[in-house]
Amino acid sequence: MVRRISISAASVCTAVAVVVLPEALRTEVANWLLFTICGLSWAFVSMYGFRSYWRTTIAGRALMYITLSLALMTSQVSVSLMTESDYPFRDEVRLVLYSTLALTLLNLLWTLWIVQHTPWGGDSNQIDGHLEGEPN
Repeated sequence: MVRRISISAASVCTAVAVVVLPEALRTEVANWLLFTICGLSWAFVSMYGFRSYWRTTIAGRALMYITLSLALMTSQVSVSLMTESDYPFRDEVRLVLYSTLALTLLNLLWTLWIVQHTPWGGDSNQIDGHLEGEPN
């Protein structure tokens, strides 16, 4: 319930900000939100990467890959904002990061398809619907 109220409040605040704030301030707020997303993405990658067994399932790996890609992409955009889009090899970095994000999204879709179309959820440590080492 608290989460729904929080999401609703954030949505209303965003709508009001878009209508009420002057354009320059909207840009500044959007930039700070991007920095926030970057920090939160890296926090998730760190906590999930070091404190969870994300490698044990295909869904865990897909979640790590997509969040890591998001963290890398928002880091690149943050650097672009701070340097006013001028740093060495910017176009090459963007090409690699955006390609990586596209591939991780494809991986996420593939993972979803596997999980939805296998009776045991597609865990990589399961074969023929049974855990490895478990009697059939």
